[in-house]
Amino acid sequence: MRSIILLIVFFSTFGCQHDKQLSPEIIGEWESVKFEGSDVGDHISKMEFSFNSDSTFHAIAFMFDSTNNGRSGDFHIKSDSLTMIGNGEAITGKFHFSDDTLIIHDPLIDSRVFLLQTNKR
Repeated sequence: MRSIILLIVFFSTFGCQHDKQLSPEIIGEWESVKFEGSDVGDHISKMEFSFNSDSTFHAIAFMFDSTNNGRSGDFHIKSDSLTMIGNGEAITGKFHFSDDTLIIHDPLIDSRVFLLQTNKR
């Protein structure tokens, strides 16, 4: 359960330094298509992210038990690091693109979420 909470916080709390680098490819709405690592896929059925050009985000995780957990805040990108700051917490992980898939990796719990864009902004 701790890993789920860390993953939700991570995936809903991106923010690095105050380096205002922005990866234009990340702007838009994304929906999970696959999970890997730890036990994240055992509890989360789907995740949705919205990254805005003003460096804000909203993320929501839908659980198999029909509950959900959402976060909003600011995100920042520096190189291949994505930091989300939401609900008073900041978590940094790695991200990259593989064709049209955004892959976010949380090294703390060795979990990955694979996302497809549903709407560009």
